[in-house]
Amino acid sequence: EQLRRLQEQQQQQQQQIQQQEQQQQQQQPKKTEELPVTPSQSSSQSQIKEEQSLPESTQQPQLSKADEKAEPPQRPLTLHQPPPQPKAKPPRPMSPPKIRFGALEALDACPRGHALEDQEARTQPWACGCCRQGPAIVGARRFRCNHCEYSLCESCHGRPVEDKITVKRVGAETPAVVLSKVSISASILDIKRALARQVRRPEILEYGKLVTSNGDSDYTPLQDADVVGRIMPGSCIYLLNAELKTSDEAEVDDAKYREAEKRQLKPGMAGFGGAAKPPQQQSKAVVEERSDMDVEVRSLQLGHALTVQVPKNATALTVKEALATALGRPEALEGKLLRRNNEGGYSSLSNEEALDGRKQLSFMGAELTPLPGAPAHPDTKRKAARKAKAQAKAKAAAEAIHEEEESLLVKEPELVQVTVAHAASSRSKPVDVFVMDNVSIGEVKEALAAKLEMPDVLTRGKFVQRKGAASFGAVRDQEPLGDRRTLLFMGLELK
Repeated sequence: EQLRRLQEQQQQQQQQIQQQEQQQQQQQPKKTEELPVTPSQSSSQSQIKEEQSLPESTQQPQLSKADEKAEPPQRPLTLHQPPPQPKAKPPRPMSPPKIRFGALEALDACPRGHALEDQEARTQPWACGCCRQGPAIVGARRFRCNHCEYSLCESCHGRPVEDKITVKRVGAETPAVVLSKVSISASILDIKRALARQVRRPEILEYGKLVTSNGDSDYTPLQDADVVGRIMPGSCIYLLNAELKTSDEAEVDDAKYREAEKRQLKPGMAGFGGAAKPPQQQSKAVVEERSDMDVEVRSLQLGHALTVQVPKNATALTVKEALATALGRPEALEGKLLRRNNEGGYSSLSNEEALDGRKQLSFMGAELTPLPGAPAHPDTKRKAARKAKAQAKAKAAAEAIHEEEESLLVKEPELVQVTVAHAASSRSKPVDVFVMDNVSIGEVKEALAAKLEMPDVLTRGKFVQRKGAASFGAVRDQEPLGDRRTLLFMGLELK
């Protein structure tokens, strides 16, 4: 299509040039001299004469000078044109960088190493890039990098990049735990992970809460996403809802820490608002897998049977030794153990051959009747049963005395953090209240009303417990708080 248009434009230009030449020839005077005419010239002249003899309607229209100025000849198109260049996009605004201070020892530069200028905040509110406090008061002193849009407050400027964190247990005589060389860009969750592994207690990741003290028994909760920079240098943080004493276990598998972190209850989860005991208060029965098995050995001639206990990887010689000990007959070591074969008969087992899970064998070559005084003799078994019964009775009596002594001991109440979330509304944010663990549900409601400054919480609000997918049951105010650390609330918005 482009080639066709190009040819048409060239033809139009040639016609215009020919018409201009014809007009010039008509305006010039005719010469009397006649030059010799070649055959080609004669044919062209005859063609011109024929065109001149045609009527005006059939002749091509001639353009005037005004038309030529108004319509200049178009520039011929080329077949290979360069592709249009894309427009350059405007540069994107630079986002504030993450806190990565590299080899810096103190906060005297931005994360990229640019020097900070001492400025005074004017009209726009701003937040500190270390402690995240903001928006700061307009007019406060700040240190800013205009290139990276990074600011530091006066308290954080010059602060060490790595700091020492001291963790204490509220209301307990447990020694404090010191975490050295903690980066100020680390999160509170990183602190809990390091703390749990240092004292070997995975329950810190599931139930533990870290808070800062404001004085006069007033605490501020720290969320897992908060950074260590929010904690002022030299201050102490406190642990609630979990033990800080080092566990007696020599080593804890790292998988237990990951599982405990996944079990952490958050608002909206199914178990939030229930009464779950921390792992250190629950009695778990440890079921150990048996490493031995019972093998029944039957006499091939007389039909007597005796059951002995041997390891799972025992050989035929091990079974013979167990038989000789139980029967009191050393000659049992010379006997033969037999097993059933595929043809329905018996095949003997060599002393080195493994049992391979066989629990029924036949025996020949010695009697399976126990001698008097042997462990398998009936009288000996009765004596052993009476002895075991007496030992179990003495053990039960000792455990009863121990439980009675523990019941006489009065546990000192301790401060705990209770998270209250709305049971139905997602617009209400969870609220953390600090109460003693020996209070009632009604006293928790009073603490919630005092913190929110909403007296209607006492009259219109109530705590509930989830009973099904969409049903709730009321929790009475007279019930003790017990081991509850999460509660669901209904009746008012938590604002």
